[in-house]
Amino acid sequence: MDPLAVCYYYEGGTPREFMEENKLNSQERLRLLVGIAEGVAHIHRNSIVHGDLKGDNIVIEISHEGTIPKVTDFGSSRLACLGCKYKHINQQVGTFQWISPEVRQGDSGWTTRSDIWAAGCVILEVQFNTIPYTRRGEVPCLMNTFRKQRANELPATRGDFEPLLSLDGVAEAVWNVIGYCWELDPDKRPSAEELVICLRQAYSNQDLLRGGIPR
Repeated sequence: MDPLAVCYYYEGGTPREFMEENKLNSQERLRLLVGIAEGVAHIHRNSIVHGDLKGDNIVIEISHEGTIPKVTDFGSSRLACLGCKYKHINQQVGTFQWISPEVRQGDSGWTTRSDIWAAGCVILEVQFNTIPYTRRGEVPCLMNTFRKQRANELPATRGDFEPLLSLDGVAEAVWNVIGYCWELDPDKRPSAEELVICLRQAYSNQDLLRGGIPR
C-alpha cells in the first residue's frame, strides 16, 4: 500500500473562506486577527521563524471553546536562534506578495521581523479583504506586484480604503497597526507580542493606537 498523508480537517477553512461563509463585521474580523497574532507570538516564543505567513496558511478551528485560528504549513520554517537570519536559495519560498523588502532584495534572510511584515499583509487580507499589492476588486497580477515592489511601494495605501477608514473606527485602528508592521526598518516593527497588545487594544479601544506601540 502506498503511504498516505492524513491531515486534520478544520471546519472553518481559511480566514477568507470563514469570512465568506459568516459575513463578519469589522469587530468580528478584528477578534479573528487577535487570535492569529497570538498564534504568531506562540511560534516566535518557541524560537521559530515561519517564513511563509499568509492567509492561506491559517485555518480556523471551530470547537466548544469557540473559534480558534491556527497557523499552519511550517515547510519554510527555521529556528530563530541567536539572531540567525536564514536565507533561502529558492526565492519562491514565501509567497512573493507577502515577502518583506529586506528579504526580497537580498539584504537579509528570514527573521521574526520579516514574519511581522507578512503578518501585516495577513491583517490586510482579513480586515480589508484585500491581497497585498492588489486594489480591492482587482485580480491579483504578479507583474503588477513586481512593478510596485521595484518602485518601493507598500502593499497598500491609506487612500485605497477611504472613505471606509474615516467612517469605521475599528478599521482605522487596524490600519494603524498594519503601518507598524510595514516599517521599512525591520527593527522598528513590533514584536509578535507587541502586535497582540496592539490588536487587543484596538478591539477594546481603537483610540489607544494613535499614541504608538505600547512598550
